[in-house]
Amino acid sequence: PATEITEKKPDLCTIVNPKILSKDLKQVITILFASIHPAWTPSNPGACSGFLFSIATAAKYIETGDYKKIIVLQKDDFETIDAIKEFKNINILKQKYNGYGNALIEGINAVNTDYCCIINADGSMDPKYLPDMLRECLEKDLVFGSRYQNPGGGSDDDDITTSFGNFFFTLAGNILFNLKVTDILYTYILGRTSSFKKLNLSNADFRICVEIPIKAKFKKMTYSCLPSYERNRIGGKKKVNPIKDGLLILSEIVKYFF
Repeated sequence: PATEITEKKPDLCTIVNPKILSKDLKQVITILFASIHPAWTPSNPGACSGFLFSIATAAKYIETGDYKKIIVLQKDDFETIDAIKEFKNINILKQKYNGYGNALIEGINAVNTDYCCIINADGSMDPKYLPDMLRECLEKDLVFGSRYQNPGGGSDDDDITTSFGNFFFTLAGNILFNLKVTDILYTYILGRTSSFKKLNLSNADFRICVEIPIKAKFKKMTYSCLPSYERNRIGGKKKVNPIKDGLLILSEIVKYFF
């Protein structure tokens, strides 16, 4: 069952760096919530309500944070828009084109702060890692959160299928492109907005997960991975189809290799 988040919100002001502290954090970082609205079916009537709870609770959790927030939603997702309209300091961006990849691309293109961070709206990505990720990114282009980097990484949401798939694709990326990443499919990524935009991302679906690190490598960007523990989703279910999306991701890796 869905539960409220009671943890203390991250305090980005603890980052000791003159370049950051000399600015209003609203001018420094944007938190980019990416979401995919679950389809309602007679066999799963609670799908939408669970999703609404997750995105509303996740948004509320960092509502008062000293940084900008953008929630990317499908333009016909009236239920979610209505559920979060009461929150302050949160901008709603209605997608022109559907798809997880398009949500990230359109969201990144709308950011005008120095840094931005992708956080899935299901509440599984813990914002407590933001200070460490931003600190790490001061001298880099991108920082990837990793569920498989120790000590500190882990997941309450992963299962055998997704764990094996991530191991396989991460191994393939490291062997074929020398990426040196530990969690290629996890899009808890904080980076310089200018670096994100230089990637010229194009995938509308989950292939964008591997497109980001591979293009970062091709463009000789600097990046690193930090441990991140993935929580149980506040609401909603996995949107990834292991077979369909797995084949799409594999085709994307092969495309860049050849």
